Amino acid sequence: QDRSFDLLELPSVTPDFAKQLLTAFVGKEKADEAREQVAKSLWDDIESAYDVKLMADLFMAGKKLPTNALKLYEAVFDDAVSSITDYPQQVVCEIAWDCWKKGIRRFKADGKLTNDLLKPLLVGSIVVARGAEFEFRHDLMRGFLAACWAVKHVPEVHLTLERLEEKEIWNLSPSDQESVFPFLTKLVETKEDLRM
Repeated sequence: QDRSFDLLELPSVTPDFAKQLLTAFVGKEKADEAREQVAKSLWDDIESAYDVKLMADLFMAGKKLPTNALKLYEAVFDDAVSSITDYPQQVVCEIAWDCWKKGIRRFKADGKLTNDLLKPLLVGSIVVARGAEFEFRHDLMRGFLAACWAVKHVPEVHLTLERLEEKEIWNLSPSDQESVFPFLTKLVETKEDLRM
């Protein structure tokens, strides 16, 4: 008996394909309007369908689209938590780092990341509810936030290096590592800091 399988391959997210995805997300009229606001540098920086979804979400929220993918993630997260003055972003970033290095996706509200702090993350689609637990909407958002914990939420670069020496992260699969390290290298102001 012939048990052949169809092999399907996802297309690369080229700028042309990203434009098609944007149309699928927001419709032709809105996509035409959005395209006028998207810098070429952002089209060139897009690597995944999730990146395009973030563009669509930000555009539909009436926000200005940034010029690169890193700023896109920052803008989406900042917009989601903007309803709370002095939102403690480092708390969410620490949760993302812990989930990433432990290879887990689900977490619970606690004394630091309370239900009140989770509400804007749910509304902004940064996290999704899974029964009594939560998880980040996409591994790339978790990766971006984890990278922020290692770089943005440290007073000195030597603490970034200490976080990178945590043994759990070096036991992760290459694909799990790849969800954080590209963001991390873009967040570091000077690559010389990582060579110390």
